[in-house]
Amino acid sequence: MLSQIFVASLLTSGLLATNVGNRVYNKPNDVPVQELSRYSEYAAATYCNANTPAGEPVACEANCDEVLKDAGTIIQSFNTGQAPNSDIAGYVAVVPSRNEIIFAARGTASNQNWETNLNFALVNSLLVPGGKFHLGFYNAWIELSPDVRAAIDKAQALHPDFRLNVVGHSLGGAIAAVAAAHLRGDGYELDLYTYGQPRVGNDIISDYISQSPGKLYRVTHEADPVPRLPPWQLFGYRHTSPEIWLAGNPSDPKNWPVEDIKICNGNLNFLCNTNPFIKYDPVDHGVYFGKMSCFKNATVDAVNTIPEGISKFVDDERT
Repeated sequence: MLSQIFVASLLTSGLLATNVGNRVYNKPNDVPVQELSRYSEYAAATYCNANTPAGEPVACEANCDEVLKDAGTIIQSFNTGQAPNSDIAGYVAVVPSRNEIIFAARGTASNQNWETNLNFALVNSLLVPGGKFHLGFYNAWIELSPDVRAAIDKAQALHPDFRLNVVGHSLGGAIAAVAAAHLRGDGYELDLYTYGQPRVGNDIISDYISQSPGKLYRVTHEADPVPRLPPWQLFGYRHTSPEIWLAGNPSDPKNWPVEDIKICNGNLNFLCNTNPFIKYDPVDHGVYFGKMSCFKNATVDAVNTIPEGISKFVDDERT
């Protein structure tokens, strides 16, 4: 385990927050809680929309009041048919009530998804010299990209003035981040919202994403183990910046208390979710402004259940 002396040395050396991007939130009051809560619902809704036909409303049985109120319409849903190797799922929807287009990627829901998660090797990126992506996430995006781009292009042709928002939870957050990097590189203007997102690449690609135009909100919760993966010691993995850390477990997560929100800047910091003195808790992965599920009877424990053996990697993060 990291010792107090080691952490103190990191504090004095400035290594607890390195390579800050162009977004610096100075205080929790800068964080748009209601906005983040709303997009977390669109991320949760991915678990109900892998097979929703085009033209149908965005489906959601529970935990998605704002999504239902927005009354968005599916342009295209994605599932194993579009991504047979990675089984990445999600949807592109238009929300005329808010003048926006949403691409949402689903979190882990199959063995193929876990194989994607655990493909930790890094692959060179063409977006920036020296940039490297997590191979599993990169391959998954490349597999799904043609269909996602076609759906976004169709939505933008119908609604050229609508803003594009890219969202995701867990594995879906990683796919959203990789997708946002490539879409921005091709000239798409968009905002990015992720919840419980694992690391997606090295410092160069993470800083590239952090410094790209458009909003970037990477939200973590208390002791959620997934944002600690892959371990930062492995291949030089780093995160995008800033991190918005939701501390505790309030009785009304839709209105997360500002005093329980902390902001940590830098692609490697140990003051928020990656704090070595906070033991991981998989239950925290299933709650971001509410349960990250769109099913009526889902329990927090059932949301993105983390298999035995993954805990080893999280323990490595703390040593």
